[in-house]
Amino acid sequence: MSSTDMIRDYIDNVLGYTRTVKNNSIGLDEVTTPTGEIIYVTYADVSITGTDRSKPQIRIFAEKPVEAFKIARADKKRFFCLTIYSKAPSYVSYMSNIVAEEYILSVETDMTDMSGRMDVRSLYEWLDDYASSHGAPDYIRCNKENHSCGIYQASFIRIKNSGSDITTGMENYFSIFDMRPYFAKAAKVFNYTPLTTREERNIIAFGAPGTGKSHSFKKLLDDRCVPVDRYERVTFYADYSYSQFVGTYKPVDIGGTITYKFVPGPFIRILVKALKSGLSNSPEEYYLVVEELKPQSSGICSNYLTEMTMGKVNMVLMPMKISEHTLQMFLAVLHLIIRN
Repeated sequence: MSSTDMIRDYIDNVLGYTRTVKNNSIGLDEVTTPTGEIIYVTYADVSITGTDRSKPQIRIFAEKPVEAFKIARADKKRFFCLTIYSKAPSYVSYMSNIVAEEYILSVETDMTDMSGRMDVRSLYEWLDDYASSHGAPDYIRCNKENHSCGIYQASFIRIKNSGSDITTGMENYFSIFDMRPYFAKAAKVFNYTPLTTREERNIIAFGAPGTGKSHSFKKLLDDRCVPVDRYERVTFYADYSYSQFVGTYKPVDIGGTITYKFVPGPFIRILVKALKSGLSNSPEEYYLVVEELKPQSSGICSNYLTEMTMGKVNMVLMPMKISEHTLQMFLAVLHLIIRN
């Protein structure tokens, strides 16, 4: 069986999900999850190159998954690109700590520039090395610094153990993972003008108490006609924590049931607004005003501020007109908040 056939068989007969072929020529399926959501799933078949070597290359065909990626991006659907080792076990017999065909490999990257046959052997070798000291995992992500193939990262989800089917890992992965943050760069919809004036840059103020720092920042925002919904003010008092500034999961009551939900702090709140504005046709500036910004005031900033300011900073005003580079860095973390 090919990698495509193996994964389709697993979805149909082990997970029991409803699967409909959306585009047969590129191997793109619509899969209905237990919640009723329709996700897009495509497959990358495996080939082996250099069978005369002790460690042959494990390659995946990229052309069809790239076309599927473009369709999912246009339809704004959650998207999965999956493969599984489907060749003779003898080619990977040097990997003594894992059984390669027991793992679905999910590619997690901007697929726009993928082409040809990509060698993913370094991903499997990293997994085998990890298993040598930790045991074969049921799920693990291989980050970009741990491999040498031309993708950002990938996840391994175990679907068999000594011949017995495993469903929990794949069910969880299908319910949680979202490739859509990688759509943003490829979509070319981000509007950004580089900062060219002093007024657009961060402003840092320091001075004795009562010398007008807060007043001057308030006047500056008023002079720029910035409404209250386009800025946040926060004070870094002594016990102010990272989770308060950025956000954290907190228990919430939803219809009488206690569950946990991410509650954003002022930094995430204003950043999400700036990101949404940056993706619009008329991006606007958003501001974050931080008071008592000094090393001894909070553990949030003690490390870098000690070197940067030598204890002199009291306040900073940060215009937030987000660059495309920054957008890519934060979207992976913020996509659930933006979607909601």
